[in-house]
Amino acid sequence: MNWTAPKDTAFLAVDMTYDFLPPNGALMVEKGDELIPLINDLLPHFEKKIWTKEEHAPNHAFFASSRQNAKPLDLVKTEFGDQFLWPDHCIKDSKGAKFPPELGVSEKDMIIVKGTDPSIHAYSAFYMDDRKTVIRYEDGKTLTEKLTEERIKTLVVCGLAYDFCAGLTAYDAAKEGFRVIFLRDLSHAINIPLENGKSTVDIMDEMLKEANITVTTSSVLKDTLFKNQNLGVNSEPETVPS
Repeated sequence: MNWTAPKDTAFLAVDMTYDFLPPNGALMVEKGDELIPLINDLLPHFEKKIWTKEEHAPNHAFFASSRQNAKPLDLVKTEFGDQFLWPDHCIKDSKGAKFPPELGVSEKDMIIVKGTDPSIHAYSAFYMDDRKTVIRYEDGKTLTEKLTEERIKTLVVCGLAYDFCAGLTAYDAAKEGFRVIFLRDLSHAINIPLENGKSTVDIMDEMLKEANITVTTSSVLKDTLFKNQNLGVNSEPETVPS
Protein backbone atom coordinates (compact mmCIF):
# COMPACT_ATOMS: atom_id res chain seq x y z
CA MET A 1 0.00 0.00 0.00
CA ASN A 2 1.58 3.24 -1.14
CA TRP A 3 0.85 6.17 1.16
CA THR A 4 2.75 8.73 3.20
CA ALA A 5 1.72 10.12 6.57
CA PRO A 6 1.23 13.89 6.81
CA LYS A 7 4.38 15.86 7.62
CA ASP A 8 3.00 16.82 11.04
CA THR A 9 2.61 13.14 12.00
CA ALA A 10 5.27 10.99 13.68
CA PHE A 11 5.50 7.28 14.38
CA LEU A 12 6.44 6.62 18.02
CA ALA A 13 7.49 3.11 19.09
CA VAL A 14 7.95 2.63 22.83
CA ASP A 15 10.69 0.53 24.48
CA MET A 16 11.30 -2.11 21.81
CA THR A 17 14.59 -3.18 23.44
CA TYR A 18 16.02 -6.59 24.25
CA ASP A 19 14.93 -6.72 27.90
CA PHE A 20 11.26 -6.43 26.94
CA LEU A 21 11.50 -9.03 24.18
CA PRO A 22 11.37 -12.84 24.15
CA PRO A 23 13.07 -15.18 24.46
CA ASN A 24 15.50 -13.89 27.08
CA GLY A 25 14.42 -10.42 28.12
CA ALA A 26 14.64 -9.70 31.84
CA LEU A 27 11.14 -8.20 31.73
CA MET A 28 9.93 -9.74 28.51
CA VAL A 29 6.43 -9.09 27.25
CA GLU A 30 4.89 -12.19 25.72
CA LYS A 31 5.08 -12.16 21.91
CA GLY A 32 6.73 -8.75 21.95
CA ASP A 33 9.26 -9.91 19.38
CA GLU A 34 6.42 -10.59 16.93
CA LEU A 35 5.84 -6.83 16.70
CA ILE A 36 9.22 -6.13 15.09
CA PRO A 37 8.35 -7.03 11.45
CA LEU A 38 4.95 -5.35 11.78
CA ILE A 39 6.56 -2.14 13.01
CA ASN A 40 9.18 -2.31 10.27
CA ASP A 41 6.42 -2.59 7.67
CA LEU A 42 4.98 0.75 8.77
CA LEU A 43 8.22 2.73 8.93
CA PRO A 44 8.43 3.62 5.20
CA HIS A 45 5.12 5.46 5.49
CA PHE A 46 6.54 7.99 7.97
CA GLU A 47 9.09 10.73 7.48
CA LYS A 48 9.40 11.29 11.24
CA LYS A 49 10.12 8.35 13.56
CA ILE A 50 10.66 8.35 17.32
CA TRP A 51 11.91 5.53 19.54
CA THR A 52 11.95 5.46 23.32
CA LYS A 53 14.22 3.27 25.41
CA GLU A 54 15.08 2.90 29.08
CA GLU A 55 18.54 3.14 30.61
CA HIS A 56 18.45 2.37 34.33
CA ALA A 57 21.14 2.56 36.97
CA PRO A 58 22.03 -0.85 38.49
CA ASN A 59 20.68 0.23 41.88
CA HIS A 60 17.36 1.65 40.69
CA ALA A 61 15.00 2.21 43.62
CA PHE A 62 12.20 0.27 41.96
CA PHE A 63 14.18 -2.85 41.22
CA ALA A 64 13.14 -5.59 43.64
CA SER A 65 16.85 -6.35 44.10
CA SER A 66 17.28 -2.92 45.73
CA ARG A 67 15.00 -3.81 48.65
CA GLN A 68 15.19 -6.46 51.35
CA ASN A 69 12.83 -9.42 51.09
CA ALA A 70 11.20 -8.03 47.95
CA LYS A 71 10.36 -9.73 44.68
CA PRO A 72 9.29 -8.52 41.25
CA LEU A 73 5.67 -7.33 40.99
CA ASP A 74 5.47 -6.58 44.71
CA LEU A 75 3.63 -3.32 45.37
CA VAL A 76 5.30 -0.73 47.57
CA LYS A 77 3.78 2.42 49.02
CA THR A 78 5.33 5.75 48.03
CA GLU A 79 4.40 9.38 48.50
CA PHE A 80 2.95 9.26 44.99
CA GLY A 81 0.96 6.04 45.34
CA ASP A 82 1.53 2.30 45.16
CA GLN A 83 4.27 1.29 42.75
CA PHE A 84 5.34 -2.06 41.33
CA LEU A 85 8.84 -3.42 41.82
CA TRP A 86 10.54 -4.94 38.78
CA PRO A 87 13.35 -7.33 37.94
CA ASP A 88 16.62 -5.64 37.05
CA HIS A 89 16.23 -4.57 33.43
CA CYS A 90 17.56 -2.14 30.82
CA ILE A 91 20.74 -1.43 32.77
CA LYS A 92 22.67 1.34 31.06
CA ASP A 93 25.24 0.00 28.54
CA SER A 94 23.85 -3.55 28.81
CA LYS A 95 22.47 -5.55 25.91
CA GLY A 96 19.02 -5.38 27.50
CA ALA A 97 18.89 -1.61 26.97
CA LYS A 98 19.70 -1.85 23.25
CA PHE A 99 17.47 -2.13 20.21
CA PRO A 100 17.74 -5.43 18.32
CA PRO A 101 19.47 -4.94 14.96
CA GLU A 102 16.49 -6.27 13.02
CA LEU A 103 14.37 -3.34 14.25
CA GLY A 104 14.42 -0.54 11.68
CA VAL A 105 15.95 2.17 13.87
CA SER A 106 17.92 4.76 11.90
CA GLU A 107 20.54 7.26 13.06
CA LYS A 108 18.29 9.97 11.62
CA ASP A 109 15.42 9.06 13.97
CA MET A 110 14.70 10.75 17.30
CA ILE A 111 15.83 8.53 20.20
CA ILE A 112 14.38 9.29 23.64
CA VAL A 113 16.24 7.77 26.61
CA LYS A 114 14.15 7.68 29.80
CA GLY A 115 14.40 6.07 33.23
CA THR A 116 17.84 7.51 33.99
CA ASP A 117 16.89 8.83 37.45
CA PRO A 118 17.66 6.00 39.93
CA SER A 119 15.15 7.27 42.49
CA ILE A 120 11.96 7.13 40.41
CA HIS A 121 10.61 5.27 37.40
CA ALA A 122 9.45 6.87 34.17
CA TYR A 123 7.04 4.64 32.28
CA SER A 124 5.90 7.59 30.18
CA ALA A 125 8.27 9.54 27.99
CA PHE A 126 6.61 12.77 29.16
CA TYR A 127 6.28 12.50 32.97
CA MET A 128 7.96 10.75 35.87
CA ASP A 129 5.83 8.25 37.77
CA ASP A 130 4.76 10.80 40.34
CA ARG A 131 2.62 11.88 37.37
CA LYS A 132 3.53 15.56 37.83
CA THR A 133 7.28 15.94 37.25
CA VAL A 134 7.96 16.70 33.59
CA ILE A 135 10.98 14.84 32.20
CA ARG A 136 13.74 17.03 30.83
CA TYR A 137 16.27 15.27 28.65
CA GLU A 138 20.01 15.85 28.26
CA ASP A 139 19.46 18.87 26.05
CA GLY A 140 17.25 20.44 28.73
CA LYS A 141 14.09 20.06 26.66
CA THR A 142 10.90 18.17 27.36
CA LEU A 143 9.50 15.74 24.81
CA THR A 144 6.65 18.16 24.17
CA GLU A 145 9.19 20.86 23.32
CA LYS A 146 11.11 18.52 21.04
CA LEU A 147 7.95 17.51 19.17
CA THR A 148 6.79 21.10 18.87
CA GLU A 149 10.12 22.11 17.37
CA GLU A 150 9.62 19.39 14.77
CA ARG A 151 6.11 20.72 14.09
CA ILE A 152 4.58 17.40 15.08
CA LYS A 153 0.88 17.49 15.92
CA THR A 154 -0.11 13.82 15.60
CA LEU A 155 1.55 10.76 17.12
CA VAL A 156 0.95 7.18 16.03
CA VAL A 157 1.97 5.18 19.10
CA CYS A 158 2.75 1.50 19.63
CA GLY A 159 5.24 -0.68 21.51
CA LEU A 160 5.77 -2.23 24.93
CA ALA A 161 4.11 -2.64 27.22
CA TYR A 162 0.54 -1.57 26.55
CA ASP A 163 -0.47 -1.32 30.21
CA PHE A 164 2.64 0.60 31.28
CA CYS A 165 5.16 2.50 29.13
CA ALA A 166 3.37 2.50 25.77
CA GLY A 167 -0.06 3.30 27.14
CA LEU A 168 1.14 5.99 29.53
CA THR A 169 3.23 7.66 26.82
CA ALA A 170 0.14 7.81 24.60
CA TYR A 171 -2.02 9.05 27.47
CA ASP A 172 0.39 11.85 28.35
CA ALA A 173 0.83 12.83 24.70
CA ALA A 174 -2.91 13.42 24.47
CA LYS A 175 -2.90 15.39 27.72
CA GLU A 176 -0.09 17.52 26.27
CA GLY A 177 -2.34 18.45 23.36
CA PHE A 178 -1.22 16.06 20.63
CA ARG A 179 -3.62 14.05 18.54
CA VAL A 180 -2.87 10.41 19.37
CA ILE A 181 -3.62 7.24 17.43
CA PHE A 182 -2.77 4.07 19.33
CA LEU A 183 -2.15 0.85 17.39
CA ARG A 184 -3.51 -1.83 19.69
CA ASP A 185 -2.36 -4.71 17.49
CA LEU A 186 1.21 -3.43 17.74
CA SER A 187 1.28 -3.33 21.53
CA HIS A 188 1.25 -6.29 23.92
CA ALA A 189 0.59 -6.11 27.64
CA ILE A 190 2.04 -7.47 30.87
CA ASN A 191 -1.53 -7.76 32.24
CA ILE A 192 -1.18 -7.86 36.02
CA PRO A 193 -4.29 -8.70 38.10
CA LEU A 194 -5.19 -6.06 40.70
CA GLU A 195 -6.91 -6.38 44.08
CA ASN A 196 -10.00 -4.53 42.85
CA GLY A 197 -10.77 -7.32 40.38
CA LYS A 198 -9.48 -5.37 37.42
CA SER A 199 -6.17 -5.78 35.63
CA THR A 200 -3.55 -3.30 34.51
CA VAL A 201 -4.96 -3.74 30.99
CA ASP A 202 -8.44 -2.70 32.19
CA ILE A 203 -6.98 0.41 33.82
CA MET A 204 -5.12 1.39 30.65
CA ASP A 205 -8.21 0.81 28.50
CA GLU A 206 -10.07 3.25 30.75
CA MET A 207 -7.27 5.82 30.66
CA LEU A 208 -7.01 5.88 26.87
CA LYS A 209 -10.76 6.24 26.58
CA GLU A 210 -10.76 9.08 29.13
CA ALA A 211 -7.99 10.84 27.15
CA ASN A 212 -10.07 10.58 23.95
CA ILE A 213 -7.36 8.60 22.17
CA THR A 214 -8.17 6.83 18.93
CA VAL A 215 -7.45 3.14 19.46
CA THR A 216 -7.28 1.21 16.22
CA THR A 217 -5.18 -1.27 14.25
CA SER A 218 -2.38 -0.99 11.74
CA SER A 219 -4.55 -2.48 8.99
CA VAL A 220 -6.78 0.61 8.94
CA LEU A 221 -4.17 3.20 9.98
CA LYS A 222 -4.18 4.95 6.62
CA ASP A 223 -7.95 5.44 6.70
CA THR A 224 -7.83 6.54 10.34
CA LEU A 225 -5.10 9.10 9.69
CA PHE A 226 -6.71 10.76 6.72
CA LYS A 227 -10.35 10.47 7.79
CA ASN A 228 -9.74 12.43 10.97
CA GLN A 229 -6.72 14.53 10.08
CA ASN A 230 -8.51 17.84 10.64
CA LEU A 231 -10.37 16.90 13.82
CA GLY A 232 -7.64 17.14 16.50
CA VAL A 233 -7.50 15.52 19.92
CA ASN A 234 -11.05 16.43 20.91
CA SER A 235 -12.64 14.39 18.13
CA GLU A 236 -14.73 11.35 18.96
CA PRO A 237 -12.29 8.42 19.34
CA GLU A 238 -12.53 5.40 17.10
CA THR A 239 -12.15 2.10 18.94
CA VAL A 240 -11.76 -1.52 17.98
CA PRO A 241 -12.02 -4.63 20.14
CA SER A 242 -8.75 -5.33 22.00
